[in-house]
Amino acid sequence: MPDVGLALGEGLRSLGLSRGEFSPESVISAAGRLDLECPFEFVAVGDASLLSNAREALAFRDAEPLLRRKTSELGCINIYRLASELGLNEDDVPRLRRVLSYSSGVVWLDESHEWLYSSEPARNRLINLCSKVLGVAPRLYLSELRRAVSKSRRLPMCPPQQILGALVERTGLAKVDSSIVVVNAGKATPPSEGTAEAGMLRVLDDFGPALDGEDFAEKCVSAGLSPITYYIYRVASPVICALGKGIYCKVGANIPPGTVEDIVRNRRMTKRISDHGWTSTGRLWCGIELSRMVITAGSIGLPAFVSGLSQGEWFVLLPDGTQAGTVQCRDSFIWSFNKQFRALGAEPNDFAVFEFDLKKRQVIVKVGGPDLLEAIQDPDGSTLDEAIDDA
Repeated sequence: MPDVGLALGEGLRSLGLSRGEFSPESVISAAGRLDLECPFEFVAVGDASLLSNAREALAFRDAEPLLRRKTSELGCINIYRLASELGLNEDDVPRLRRVLSYSSGVVWLDESHEWLYSSEPARNRLINLCSKVLGVAPRLYLSELRRAVSKSRRLPMCPPQQILGALVERTGLAKVDSSIVVVNAGKATPPSEGTAEAGMLRVLDDFGPALDGEDFAEKCVSAGLSPITYYIYRVASPVICALGKGIYCKVGANIPPGTVEDIVRNRRMTKRISDHGWTSTGRLWCGIELSRMVITAGSIGLPAFVSGLSQGEWFVLLPDGTQAGTVQCRDSFIWSFNKQFRALGAEPNDFAVFEFDLKKRQVIVKVGGPDLLEAIQDPDGSTLDEAIDDA
């Protein structure tokens, strides 16, 4: 279990417990007539009725609705994370796969059946973000697309490149050939005219292809954007790309050799973006660039300032508030984030930011591009709302 009656009846016959067809309904009916406690329940999944152990029935019953909700919020989800949110263990994942196989709306994105989404929700936040990016850059590398959409503060995670590529193909948004994404005609939706992002893109078209951050700010303000709006969208918009610290361009832009070096040489002094410090809400934070070794082991070396304040056990939260186990900090190392990195779809050269709530003994972990280091230091970051994703 869980499975449909026909399959379970065949199992009873193959074990020699019955000579012919013998349905689970018969077992339950017999138990009722003999006043025996029956530890089974039926669960409706799509058009099928599956028999399940009673203690797992509620979780399996909630699997489809939860998958639809997570698809709308995240675009797709890892099966292990879905199981965790349903209150199931890793050992229960094969049974969860079996349950979901009877749902017509479930689409698997890899051969190992670890990543999936539901085709039923009308809205898919990740696909909407990809549509916006591809509306600006109709042809770009898959790694660029992933880095762009991961900037959204309302997207807690972005799947690995292979999974993202499968998602845009399965949904009909684009085709992927040799790690290059090419949008299908008429499928992408660039930022609407009159929006802040459209105004910033016009500035880059007129004065780019790349601009120093402060020069970019002055030109955007001169074009009618408020400074607060500029700084919010510069950090969180998927169509604005960071080439380095304080250097920006349009996503997918072709940057001539030497452009960045010229900007750095001529720029005015700018505030250095550190790799650790305090947020505007008084939380300790630390940011690192991930390697394959760090992702696999999940053990991270902390700066002395951070490790001195973070010794002991911490409860881990993902960006959407999902509880994700505990980690330990001892001396200058904190471990193990490997399961959390897997759930967030981390890849080598991604950046990870860890935000420590010293009072609650909680650490929030988020994975994305170098913009994360700037975003967590942005005092106006909390004012960002759904406008960026929905514009």
